[in-house]
Amino acid sequence: MKNAFRQMCVKFAGTIFQACSKANCRGREYGNSDLMKVLKAKIRAAIAKTAGRPFRYNKMLQEAEIISFDVFDTLIFRTAAVPEDVFDAIPYPSFKSRRIEAERAARRESGREEVALNDIYQVFFEKYPAGNMPGRKPDKLNPDPEELKDAEIKAELSACYANPEALGFYKELQERRKRIIIVSDMYLPASVIAAILHNAGFTGYERLFVSSEYGLTKRSGRLFWEVQREMGTANIVHIGDNFISDYCKAWKMGLKGYLYKPCREVRN
Repeated sequence: MKNAFRQMCVKFAGTIFQACSKANCRGREYGNSDLMKVLKAKIRAAIAKTAGRPFRYNKMLQEAEIISFDVFDTLIFRTAAVPEDVFDAIPYPSFKSRRIEAERAARRESGREEVALNDIYQVFFEKYPAGNMPGRKPDKLNPDPEELKDAEIKAELSACYANPEALGFYKELQERRKRIIIVSDMYLPASVIAAILHNAGFTGYERLFVSSEYGLTKRSGRLFWEVQREMGTANIVHIGDNFISDYCKAWKMGLKGYLYKPCREVRN
């Protein structure tokens, strides 16, 4: 598997080298900023050639013992243009900016690769303690911590819907009797991710691995190690939209990566 990953890297590096040569990118005809623009454009083009869209049941998937899926922007889309816009649905003053800052602070203070929603809200009410003052009745200006957290979870559940292209392919894999697992880098509890998947029609998978439950991420690669350990095999193809977390790290950690580039319109 290491040889396969090495071959992939060599092939990708060769593509970039050829692209640079063809563009005469040697600093003579381009300034530094122009050089970077050309390199980025060529890299994006090379990535696009490796991306799987639409989904295809190819030889790699056929030979895999287990098919693994990423969740957000692969199986699941949000009605929000960016994930943080989900916070706009929560009627608490300055909630969005405070919630974003609380997550950043929780990540800085955590000794783990991933934080959980409880960690974020602990920091939130340490930084903005008005909602946790004894003797004060909870209201919109002075919310109860658990109620505010539940409001965020409800907002996420309302904002999420199935990627129809992915749902069709998921059902096809089930008809082919392929084993399916789900692997996600996310601070939400696994129970919430499971509810999101169930509501969108993604059922019947064997296992759900969520970084918040393990303190490990796909981006570091360590969550993939845990997946292999618990599933008892490395013959796994992981499908996802993130070039680093879902594709490169999957290959590096002994799995095979299938890069999927979604195309969607934001649903109102």
